[in-house]
Amino acid sequence: MVRDNPRVAYPNLKSLKQIPTLKGFVVGEQIHVWCPYCNDFHTHGAKDANPAMKHHRVAHCFDRFIGGKIIPCSSPFLETGYYIKPFSKAELKRIGVVPAGLKG
Repeated sequence: MVRDNPRVAYPNLKSLKQIPTLKGFVVGEQIHVWCPYCNDFHTHGAKDANPAMKHHRVAHCFDRFIGGKIIPCSSPFLETGYYIKPFSKAELKRIGVVPAGLKG
């Protein structure tokens, strides 16, 4: 699968060390991550994901339409994608986040 093989999705990738890791919230069969470049959450499928492991995903970063102008996306995630590692229950408890239906 492309999501599990970053070298397939990004053939120009020089090193897997270039790929950043974002923390995510698993809710049902989806995982949500905050993107610091889009200032928005990106949602990815997590049905088959082992919550104890990080998984590679293709970036969901996008251009924005603001005030009648297209603002091009400058996210470096477009070049590498990112790994998503779910927050553990202990991490969620430590930061005081316990949404209904959340599993970690």
